[in-house]
Amino acid sequence: MDPQSPETWPSGYELEWTAPTECPSSHIIEVRVMNLLGGPPLGRAGRAHVRGRVDRVEPGYRLVVESKVGNATESHELSANDCDILADSVVLLVASVLQPTLRTESPLIPPPIIDAPASAATKEPSLPPTIDAQAVEELPVTASSWRAAPDRSLPLRSVTRPQVAVGLSVGLEAGSFRVPAIAFAGALGPVWRRVRLEGTVDGSIPRRVRSNGFEARLTLWTLGARTCWRWVRDAFEVPLCLGFEAGMVHAQSRQVAPPQSRASGWMGPRAGTGLIWQRRGFGIRASVDATVRLIGPEFFVDGQSFFDSWPISLRASVGIFIQSPRKSRNADTG
Repeated sequence: MDPQSPETWPSGYELEWTAPTECPSSHIIEVRVMNLLGGPPLGRAGRAHVRGRVDRVEPGYRLVVESKVGNATESHELSANDCDILADSVVLLVASVLQPTLRTESPLIPPPIIDAPASAATKEPSLPPTIDAQAVEELPVTASSWRAAPDRSLPLRSVTRPQVAVGLSVGLEAGSFRVPAIAFAGALGPVWRRVRLEGTVDGSIPRRVRSNGFEARLTLWTLGARTCWRWVRDAFEVPLCLGFEAGMVHAQSRQVAPPQSRASGWMGPRAGTGLIWQRRGFGIRASVDATVRLIGPEFFVDGQSFFDSWPISLRASVGIFIQSPRKSRNADTG
């Protein structure tokens, strides 16, 4: 049953939902309302409009929700570390707006608790309803009470799958060659709410290096993996990344007959940060990375050292990436 179909929801109902991508979508909220009510809403006279907005605030999220039924309007504000908790609060509010008799049809479901408005701060808190075991046993099972008190032994819950991001970048590298070189990089991996995991490939445009009258063309190639902790604010993200890379530096002699080629290893831990802007799955990423050389290249000509790398390789780059849309599925949990 589609919770967004005309046969399911009253014609005067409207939900306006704005939240970060890691929060449940409006569709998921309506599915949870269906699960709470145990079927289609009974409907109500007049129009019902619920507007909710979630913003990231340290250390979690803040929800501002407004409900308007006829000429009556109420506003609430709630904060939580988990956006899913705020979404469940909106589910309770939407359910009570769609089906006002929800609070009185059955004593099994208490009224939703959403952070009372400021005007009610001076009022005495109301006690939750008490349930008499004998009265519950004698409670008649009718169609309306079935909708108000569904079986919750297998509640629906939203399970978020990781997004997938792929990116390309270009910039400058200095350290592995001792002279700056044009470098390029690619990254691919899953993205969760607070963490990115990335597999990386880095390379450089061949760079000519001269020393003691000898000239060679050098190229860097590496493969690596890194974990990035995400600090997200609206459309911006600051990643803090740690990882490791390994590869080689390839050297090809010039102006020497016959030409000679050699390869030497490159390996070390890598750390970096940067700034990411993204919107609707498209993003721009600026990064600064440093690799500490554990194994580095060194080449000799006639027994004399021709080239060796710096202890640290520095890279600055800018690029673009594409991130898959956020997907959620409903899972039965017992």
